Amino acid sequence: MKLTKSALRQMIKEQNDKVKLKQKAMSRARWAKRLRDDSKAVAAGDIGGDFTPIERNIVQEIADVITKIASAPDVDLGQYRQQLNTVLNRLKKITGAIFPDEDGKADAKAKAEKDAKAEKDAKAKAEKDAKAEKDAKAKADTKAKGAPEEAPVVQQEL
Repeated sequence: MKLTKSALRQMIKEQNDKVKLKQKAMSRARWAKRLRDDSKAVAAGDIGGDFTPIERNIVQEIADVITKIASAPDVDLGQYRQQLNTVLNRLKKITGAIFPDEDGKADAKAKAEKDAKAEKDAKAKAEKDAKAEKDAKAKADTKAKGAPEEAPVVQQEL
């Protein structure tokens, strides 16, 4: 199989778009500060401002579960970083989420691709619905013209 430049570029882009948990340590003081900063940002609407109430609850539940797992005796989440990366990347892929780049802007090309796919899916659904409507109308017209319907099968006991 020949690898084209465009295929290689796409593979590199996909690799760069993947979630990858960093292998860094964080002190308790830094963690506490980050939690305080995040709570201020949540209160201001900078984080999760467009979340639905259900999404807010799901995010909180996930954080609670991860915290409980990490707090369990003899558990070191660092040993499971690759599995966590796999789960997070799978979730990102099935949701179609596009992460902002370093400047806080979503990748315009990725957003355009996602929008084009959504438009294509909507067009396919509209065509399918139109065909179903046409079939239903044809069936109703046939019935209105007095065409004999299929008689129900009645079984007689002997």
